Amino acid sequence: MEWPDYYPSDCPPVEAVDAVGGFFRLVQGETVVEADFESLLSQAFRGARRTPPAGTEIMAAGVSIQKAQADAEATRKRVPALKNRRIAQGQIDGEGKLMHTPSKTALSHHTWWRPIGDRAWSTFAVVT
Repeated sequence: MEWPDYYPSDCPPVEAVDAVGGFFRLVQGETVVEADFESLLSQAFRGARRTPPAGTEIMAAGVSIQKAQADAEATRKRVPALKNRRIAQGQIDGEGKLMHTPSKTALSHHTWWRPIGDRAWSTFAVVT
């Protein structure tokens, strides 16, 4: 797999595994677009967001996804900036690397590092 130039040299982490499975992601509108799967680091790289704090670049290079729809719903309710987002569901079949990165409020949270040219985002469709 080929990774974006802006990824840190040790990204994705060695403990990340091939990305496979069904997941949920909070998206902007009724139609899922690739921009819904842009990482914070990618946004910073193109000047649309501030650079993440030092030491957080690896996680900022990944995209947050959830295994459980309930966790996506809870995140949407808990984070004011996400309250108007929709929940999309999709299948990832080996595109990129994935690591289980749970939090106290989202036990099914995973971080997904997308390689250059992946199309797995296109399997996602809004479910709620």
